[in-house]
Amino acid sequence: MVNQFETRKVITMNLRVFDGTILEQRVRCGEFFPADGAERLAEIRTLLEYLDPARPLEFDTTHPANMIKLRGTLPQGKDRLIREVQQHAHQMS
Repeated sequence: MVNQFETRKVITMNLRVFDGTILEQRVRCGEFFPADGAERLAEIRTLLEYLDPARPLEFDTTHPANMIKLRGTLPQGKDRLIREVQQHAHQMS
């Protein structure tokens, strides 16, 4: 579905569970399980693998809340970005 959008930029952000929220209550009682680091990296890698823009677009994960900071242009930089995600995942294991 993302490939159908005509955009110049894709920005990702990790979910943050804030204190005092309903989501935090659900996490504490076991109703919701936030993705761990490995799952977050797998999501980014999967998104990169399947993004196939018709024209160049910027891929950006540099938001301060994100665990990995990547920036590059797709499709040209796709392989490099995927390698960086894989290297980060390897360092975590």
